[in-house]
Amino acid sequence: MTVSDNCTGSSSVSVTVTYPNSVTLPGWPVGNLFPIGTSTVHWHASDAAGNPVNESRTVTIASHQLADVSVLLDGSFAGSSVRPIRLSFGGVVSTVNVSMTGPAGTKSDVVVPLAAGYACASAKDATHSVSDTAAAGVVGTKYSISFNLHQGDATDDDLVDILDFGAFIYARASGVATNAVSNYNADMIVNNADLSFISINFMRVGETCGSFDGGTPRSRVSVKELRRMGLGHLASADLNRDGWLDTNDVAYYMQFGAPTPAASNASGNRAE
Repeated sequence: MTVSDNCTGSSSVSVTVTYPNSVTLPGWPVGNLFPIGTSTVHWHASDAAGNPVNESRTVTIASHQLADVSVLLDGSFAGSSVRPIRLSFGGVVSTVNVSMTGPAGTKSDVVVPLAAGYACASAKDATHSVSDTAAAGVVGTKYSISFNLHQGDATDDDLVDILDFGAFIYARASGVATNAVSNYNADMIVNNADLSFISINFMRVGETCGSFDGGTPRSRVSVKELRRMGLGHLASADLNRDGWLDTNDVAYYMQFGAPTPAASNASGNRAE
């Protein structure tokens, strides 16, 4: 930077920086790297007559970085939705709402923790999908990362298994529709189009970077265990009434269809 006037021409400019710890040092920071916090840069010059000129600017470095996140859901969609996407960058978990147009959506300027890079980050639709992992790249001044999410997880255990079939039957039999976790395709109703997501991804386990760990998917669970788990309402999906929620009930559903809302009550017991 130079300073000039009509008499003496150009003059040299001195620079000092007051850092967030209140220490003032001469010169520009090494490598143009400012520390986290707000630093003040001071410029000073004077002409041959000793007339001074001073200028100051602040430089604020936040203790986070930004990422543009793209999400693609699997399957066919009949509508749009807002999905709560649970993100994990560097082990720090946050949830952002992503507006989806059909199966695709983007969230810009997501705040992520400081890091030299993210070799593995995770994303999960908190109410519909298992988790996916990907590596973040840098585009311009921000990270950029894309996730492909496989749906079918209505119980948020990072698995697609028989419990999700139970949730589907409960939602359909209860008349729950527009905001149901089993309404995977955002068409405002729970029907066989939603069951196709569970069918395609049955027994799928979410990918992890250590943040999500759903365990082992189940193809069979007893009604007694469902009640011990606090999932007694899913007992209505024991369609053949043998005391088990399993693939036999899937076969029963495919042959005879869904029960009516009167087939179960609020406690999860079958009506006789």
